[in-house]
Amino acid sequence: MNAQGTGSTTARAEVIGNGAFLSIEDLSVEIESQHSARQLLRHVNLHVPQGKVLGLVGESGSGKSLTALAIMGMLPTSPRFLVDGTIRFQGEDLTAATQARLRQLRGSDIALIGQDPMASFNPSMRIGQQISEPLVIHRGWSRRQARHEAIDLLERVGVRQPYEMVDAFPHEFSGGMLQRAAIAMAIGTSPSLILADEPTTALDVSVQDRIIRLLRKLCDEDGLSMLFISHDINVVASIANDLAVMRHGEVLEAGPVRSVLTAPARDYTKELLDAVPEMDGPSLARRRFTPAGELEPRHKREPADLLRVEDLKVQYRLPNSQLFSKRYKLALDGISFDVKQGEILGIVGESGSGKSTTARSVVRLLAPKRGRIMFEGVDLLALSPRRMRRVGTRIQMVFQDPFSSLNPFRTVRRTLDAVLRGQSRQSRKDRDERIEDVLTAVGLGPEFFDRYPHELSGGQRQRLGIARALILQPDVVILDEALSALDVSVQAHVLDLLVRLQAERNLTYLFVSHDLATVKSVCDRVIVMNAGEIVEQGPTAEVFGNPQNSYTRLLLEAIPNAASEMKRLS
Repeated sequence: MNAQGTGSTTARAEVIGNGAFLSIEDLSVEIESQHSARQLLRHVNLHVPQGKVLGLVGESGSGKSLTALAIMGMLPTSPRFLVDGTIRFQGEDLTAATQARLRQLRGSDIALIGQDPMASFNPSMRIGQQISEPLVIHRGWSRRQARHEAIDLLERVGVRQPYEMVDAFPHEFSGGMLQRAAIAMAIGTSPSLILADEPTTALDVSVQDRIIRLLRKLCDEDGLSMLFISHDINVVASIANDLAVMRHGEVLEAGPVRSVLTAPARDYTKELLDAVPEMDGPSLARRRFTPAGELEPRHKREPADLLRVEDLKVQYRLPNSQLFSKRYKLALDGISFDVKQGEILGIVGESGSGKSTTARSVVRLLAPKRGRIMFEGVDLLALSPRRMRRVGTRIQMVFQDPFSSLNPFRTVRRTLDAVLRGQSRQSRKDRDERIEDVLTAVGLGPEFFDRYPHELSGGQRQRLGIARALILQPDVVILDEALSALDVSVQAHVLDLLVRLQAERNLTYLFVSHDLATVKSVCDRVIVMNAGEIVEQGPTAEVFGNPQNSYTRLLLEAIPNAASEMKRLS
């Protein structure tokens, strides 16, 4: 394996794997506009041998996903992209292939697992139909055979009740379940090469571990080759043979995983490694925002309960229910917990365990079947829509996907102004002052005010989502996987921002995440959920340091760790 760019000077980048299955040589990509052309990839060289995995890491905007799209021949036609260099797959130059030939290869010999699973599926077709379609088209199977295989594939990637969920529509899957379905669709035709673009971003640690083991097995036993793109360096270390680090469209450093991670040659690689949260690291809040390791004043006396959830039950109608024989699945089965003023409460568990359902129920985006959600002694579920709108300004939510939660036709300033106009009667001058204050607080300067969402990076969009949640000066902020789509360096900055704002404004956070290391670093207490129930809860250090429930121990054991992977590779 070799990967190098114009900025690569290390001897490590000269290691070349013989018999490369995928070979990218001197690849450059420019985007052409009316008046100029901007270079996005600069002389990229990547080589993936058969049966091996090349990991590709780097910041958002470094060119990782663009490289995968160039391999697939799926770069947009408008604006125009200019491609120079060669991309050889089993000796065939894909840059010279016709669109008909590329369509023949896609889904059959080369599969792409996209970063956004929702974009991979047609919302009007059932999941099983979409997983079956490549088998019918590329393998000539009957629809009945393909449906049975779709059920088996869903079971392989860890989707519960596959016989029922095969008939679900995409919107009936959680984010993690949809990602698993996308992986099932990619491996269904037994491709020779998989381009995996952040394939485990939306997955909790136990399912992630299962998927990594499955993909690793396909490489070892079936000779599958893979380009594995991820911002999670621990995950890359658990699956990749070799590693390439990209920045600003160039490959800065490359070589065997062990060499790159234990003795990085570039300062940028060292910065990425330093930004990775570790389970044995100290509390982020105490390390950076309290003097001499002392606790914040809010912890010196027992604070009052601000939010209390009592016996909350939520159920969903199963996708294969009939009109007169409806069947339901319990998403939440009578859960209860409390959140104190100024506390950061973490919620962890597998995809489908009820984490996001809990978060959405608190802000009444879902209607529970029974239970109470008490906010300062008032049951939110008993409020009229009008009263809920007034109380709801004090409870705000930051969503997992910042792009889909923003209006693409509104600038940054107009996005926040619309929130203020809908909830207050301030003058235009007062609104502008508050908008500037909150944008400054989240690290977005005046140069961002008139930009649209598509002109922002992933980290900048998430900062805007946080600003939108804070603009009404809430007491409670619910963060639903708010950091999962961010690369490690941006994630570290956003996490610092959240903890600083929490300390300055005495905010209360409900922190939903599948990243246990991040939860451990910022949360005062944690609740562990499984199949709609709370199986364990308590102070974060106690729960993670001495778990009492077998499910909690399973989650902790599944956490990928770069140090242990070094032993595997040595």
